[in-house]
Amino acid sequence: MAKIEWAQVCELAFVDKYDRLCMIGVTTKLAVPSLPLLVRRLMIAARIADTQDGETFTVGGYITTPGGNVVTPNQTDCFDVSIEGEYLLITLSDFPLSEEGIYGFEVSVGDQAPVRLEILARLVPKGAGMEIPECDSSVTSFEPVARPSGHDVN
Repeated sequence: MAKIEWAQVCELAFVDKYDRLCMIGVTTKLAVPSLPLLVRRLMIAARIADTQDGETFTVGGYITTPGGNVVTPNQTDCFDVSIEGEYLLITLSDFPLSEEGIYGFEVSVGDQAPVRLEILARLVPKGAGMEIPECDSSVTSFEPVARPSGHDVN
């Protein structure tokens, strides 16, 4: 019987031509400039284990907000599921963030207990952490460095 061995939220997940799972932007926190807003895309990548040849199973999922509300996908455009080899890839499009706090993502296959993933959404003022340090304008060039091989590089 199929079960989720592990799962991770990320910005993008795909399986390459060598059947390797590639995840970009593994996500545990979302820093947002204002609320409410729509997150254009989040993905959940999960490894499915213990499948049998020809086995079919349902995929279920829902999201809990920090306030305890449950959000279920109500449009096929905002919740896309694909199976790539041993991986389950779920794309969440235009996911609504309405408040700060922990958002829970529950994903299940078949009759198995759901796997819960959590992401912290925090407000970050525009420009926070974007300060550019002053540079020392008296330093105008780099000093040459001795090469271990004694040969110049290009």
